Amino acid sequence: MVPEPAAIQKLKAELSFAETPAPEIFHDGDYYFNTAVFYQQSRDWTNALSNYAKAAKMDAGNADIYNNMGLIYKELGQYDKAAEEFMKTVFLDPNYAKAYNNIGVVYYIQKKYRGAIQNYRKAIDINNNNLEALNNLAIAYKALN
Repeated sequence: MVPEPAAIQKLKAELSFAETPAPEIFHDGDYYFNTAVFYQQSRDWTNALSNYAKAAKMDAGNADIYNNMGLIYKELGQYDKAAEEFMKTVFLDPNYAKAYNNIGVVYYIQKKYRGAIQNYRKAIDINNNNLEALNNLAIAYKALN
């Protein structure tokens, strides 16, 4: 290996920077939540889950975190983990209609149509204008003939 010329070594020394300080904003759950949403939209599941986990440590009562983690686990085909995250969501917010719909979707994928119907109905009870849950309910009933 050829040693670098002194001029290049001097230039590198002049261009070295101190470590970037981390402002307080990076110690906030919202920062990690928003970063996780970015990664989730980019379908980078590993980084999304990592950032949701950091957000949950800082804001364990945020039901959106668990719902979004459930959506990722559903995409990964890890249905038990997905259902667990959706259950955490409705534990924190019993009126979170989307989470009940998402539980229904997981049951539907697993061909547990009666469980799917029960959860779609719960989502509709909370929000009777939930078109996604209404549509999913019809599809689940069709699956049962």
